[in-house]
Order: sequence, then structure tokens, then C-alpha cells
Amino acid sequence: MFRGIVWQQILFPYNVERSTICTIARIIYFVGMSDNDEHLERKILDPEHLSKVESIFGNLSETIKIYGPWSSAWVGEAGGAYNSGGNHVSNRFLNSFWYLDQLGIASCYSTKVYCRQTLIGGNYGLLNTTTFAPNPDYYSAVLWHRLMGKKVLAVSSDVHIKDFYLQLGNVSRS
Repeated sequence: MFRGIVWQQILFPYNVERSTICTIARIIYFVGMSDNDEHLERKILDPEHLSKVESIFGNLSETIKIYGPWSSAWVGEAGGAYNSGGNHVSNRFLNSFWYLDQLGIASCYSTKVYCRQTLIGGNYGLLNTTTFAPNPDYYSAVLWHRLMGKKVLAVSSDVHIKDFYLQLGNVSRS
């Protein structure tokens, strides 16, 4: 994974004009390696494992602060488990746990765009590859878009819950 120092060496060896870089995107597949990972389901439900992705967003945010404060962070591609995802895991409701958690973390770090790996294809597509019926993550994406607003609020609690997020909801004004 790219760490802050690697970003410096690869992307920013020269002075860059402000208009040159407007987006820095990251590809994220941190859950595991599809069908070959017998612990895929456990990882998706493990709050400790899910919270490890926060360092990726933190490093990207820090890189932007230092080298491109005029630019924005994007997740250019994500699918949880790489290599087409895990059959009967990535295309099931279970997969929404990492997806919604990662959308929450991305919001906390002001990520402007979050792209899923594919609309149709593999086990991690938002639509079934043969019927084109929505997989559960499609509904998670729709709910997130409709319910969550752009303002993220800081939340703390004495309750032992690893990750939870509070955002002002999308409210339409009539």
C-alpha cells in the first residue's frame, strides 16, 4: 500500500503547479483475495479488520494537505475482496458491512468521489452478471446516496461500538 513517503517519491518529485493535479485517487481492496480466502466472511464482520483501512484514508489526506491542498481525494476503484470478489460473499448482504463502513470512513476524510470496481462483472458488481438484478450493495449505495448528507459530525460514546458515523441527512426543501 502507498504510504505518505511513497506518495512523495512517486507522485511528487517535482514542484507541481496548482492546476496540474486536481484529484488524487486511491484503489482499495483491503478485505482479502476473493474465493481463495477462507476468512473473507470473518474479515468483513471484524471491526478491527475494517478499521485498518482508515490509515489509507489518513495517509491520502495527509498527502493532499502537504502536496496538493487545492485537490480532492477520490476512491477510484474499490470492491472489498480483489480478484472478482468472493462468490456467495461479495454478492450477498454480508458484503454491505465493509462497504457502508468504508463509505463512512471516506466521508470522515472528505473523499469527494467513491467508485465501485464495476457495475456489472465479477462477484462484487452492483448488478448480477446474468440477470442484471441489483445485488445488496446496490441498495446500500442507493440508501447512502439518499440518506447521508455532506456534513459529517464528530461522534463519541461510552458504548463499545468500534465504528459509527453521524452525518446530516439529505433533506429536500419544498
